[in-house]
Amino acid sequence: EPHMADDDWLATEFSRLAALSPKQRQREIDALPADKRAAIKAQNQKVQRGLRDVNTVLGCLEPDEADPDASVPTVAVLAALSCCPSLSPIGGEAEPDDLQPLEAALMEHCSE
Repeated sequence: EPHMADDDWLATEFSRLAALSPKQRQREIDALPADKRAAIKAQNQKVQRGLRDVNTVLGCLEPDEADPDASVPTVAVLAALSCCPSLSPIGGEAEPDDLQPLEAALMEHCSE
């Protein structure tokens, strides 16, 4: 239960701080106790990692101008996900040919 209260505080505080100007935000953060500043910093780092991953995936899946509504093959999505910076410790970027068996297995499983 105490951990949940910390999570609730962090979510509320992070949202509140996001609405402030950069200078106001920094003043507010500087006024927090050290443990709360550390929690805000750690949460900010998670958000930044998530944004880098989202930007990477979106960049990899950018639609073709000639056919912007074309469907995206599963293998393209898997290849885009494999390029995410947060997944690089798992093994780096995957080549689409390496993902073909995985795509086939996923498609078979999803069609059951």
